[in-house]
Amino acid sequence: MSVSVILPTKSSGKTLARTLASLLNQGLKPLEVVVVDSYSGDETLSIARKYGARVILHKGGRASARNKAILEAKGRYVLLLDADQAVDGDLLNECVNLCEVQGVDAVKIVERFIGDGFWSACSAYWREHVQRVEGVGGNIPRFYRRSILLKAGLFNDSLSLWEDYELYLRVKSLGAKEAWCGSNVKILHVEPSLAGMIVRSYRYGESAPSSIARLGGYVLKDKVRVTLRALRSALSGTTPLLALGVVLTLTLKGIAYLVGLLASALRGRSSF
Repeated sequence: MSVSVILPTKSSGKTLARTLASLLNQGLKPLEVVVVDSYSGDETLSIARKYGARVILHKGGRASARNKAILEAKGRYVLLLDADQAVDGDLLNECVNLCEVQGVDAVKIVERFIGDGFWSACSAYWREHVQRVEGVGGNIPRFYRRSILLKAGLFNDSLSLWEDYELYLRVKSLGAKEAWCGSNVKILHVEPSLAGMIVRSYRYGESAPSSIARLGGYVLKDKVRVTLRALRSALSGTTPLLALGVVLTLTLKGIAYLVGLLASALRGRSSF
């Protein structure tokens, strides 16, 4: 069955080749790989075309880019990836089989986090523990029937944080059937440099108020609960150096997030 892989990009040249190469190694080849690019200033577009991806230029955030691609996608199914991810194992075949044989509408896929340097390795170690704490009830599907996304109304493009979770809640409300892929397939997620983490955390802080307003404060409370439990798990039984790295990484990300929150609050106040 046909699968459209959707990849929003913005100056993603450092990681995009790994993502696209992993898709070429799939037993079931995607019908198309749709790269929705927000006018990158690096080699992103040349890499995308080198690997045979269909390129759509679109100015906007990740949610808006994904909506654009879903509306134009030709596949019966869609796999939603980011440019810092790669697929491992016969992932597309397994996802399609779950949908075709079991009547599944959405598939959750285990993520494994990779760090290319010390700080990104600390972040990868941390995120592995977050996923472990969340357990089978955590994670968000990345593989969907295209029809269920259209029925749910696509992504809310006014959100730039937790927009995938908000869409997932609407998909669930339709009674969609979901399943997990087996442990033999996974998505590999490359964590950014320390500078990249700080920039990302700042942007999350900027976006948090609108997302909390849309989803309710319980989402934030759940994130705090998971963070505290994951911190206890991550710091028990590890080396002092890695434990220190995790604490410093979380501290810097937390400061950047709070600065983003403050910037958002000041902009809101100045608009009155």
